Amino acid sequence: TTTVRLLAAIGRAAGMTVGNTSTDGVQIDGEIVLKGDYTGPEGARRLLRDPRVDLAVLEIARGGMLRRGLPVTYADVALVANVAPDHLGDYGIHDVDSLADAKMVVTKALAPESRLILNADDPLIAARSDTAPCPITWISVHPGRAAAGAGELWRVENGLVLSPDPDAEPLVSVDEVPITHGGAARYNVYNVLGAIAVARAMQIPDQAIREGLRGFASTQEQNIGRGNLFELGGARAIVDFAHNPHGLRAVLEMVGTFSPRRWLVTVGQAGDRNDEEIRELARIAWAAGPDRIIVKELPKKLRGREPGEVPRLIEEELLALGAPSDAIERADSDFDAVRKALAWAREGDLLLLLLHEERAPSLDLLNNLAARGWTPGSQL
Repeated sequence: TTTVRLLAAIGRAAGMTVGNTSTDGVQIDGEIVLKGDYTGPEGARRLLRDPRVDLAVLEIARGGMLRRGLPVTYADVALVANVAPDHLGDYGIHDVDSLADAKMVVTKALAPESRLILNADDPLIAARSDTAPCPITWISVHPGRAAAGAGELWRVENGLVLSPDPDAEPLVSVDEVPITHGGAARYNVYNVLGAIAVARAMQIPDQAIREGLRGFASTQEQNIGRGNLFELGGARAIVDFAHNPHGLRAVLEMVGTFSPRRWLVTVGQAGDRNDEEIRELARIAWAAGPDRIIVKELPKKLRGREPGEVPRLIEEELLALGAPSDAIERADSDFDAVRKALAWAREGDLLLLLLHEERAPSLDLLNNLAARGWTPGSQL
């Protein structure tokens, strides 16, 4: 979703009318025309039928591809960013190798004149590069990385984004791109590299790429629900959508760079993940060393589970790992978890609020508190 929004910002900086689909809706020229998860054919159809659109940027979900195939028969560029265990057991996909194969279905929309962007740092993706029907551009955050196969490579070296042309000046400094938090948000460095590689493949000028990247921040207006930061009277809160082990691990990497006095994380999961995936969330969260974990129910995402079943699994795993019972708190919903996190907060603390439901009321609460100068320990 972040990569799609980055590309929309770059396209607008180049003077194009951009349409994009994502898990949050369909947007055309900055205007939301449909709200909801539109990462399948319906969102693509609505976008592509709009005569205003010069550049269409489609987020394509694994589930939609497995259910109904690709929403387009041709694409100029495709990006496969990574693959990690999630949704295993759905639609006949029971292991990560099969999930990687499913993601690579996007190559079926590519022609010899198209371009495929792949993550050289993801071995499962790199191993499937020989299925590409067109030239490949690779991305990597590892200094000194060579392309995993034939093709160009965009990489980061000493905080600078280097182009495939060894004689070219660095395109941009990582510090200049707000969503990377100075490189601390490594997952967003990957998003930036992916967006650059796609934009270059679409022949968007470098100056527009730089302008789009420099002007895009993790704000509610530009990237809602992804790394949104709130300053709350000496405490900080970060709102993010991380909802699986891979996403949680990526966001937790960033927490230490804020050097909080204490910190807290809210953890919950939809009921359609298996027990091991749910327990893995608990293991990753506790290994990061939080001072408190709020285990939350997601009432609208029970998906066959009994109420309380998922929080019980998370709490059981935390206790088995040695988490003291007084460091764990239960919440009935996302909004309840946010309120309990704020009640716990004191000056110098960091609250990592992973929101999957009730995002609007939670953001409203945080915005209102920030606007009226609320301080930790004060009444909500």
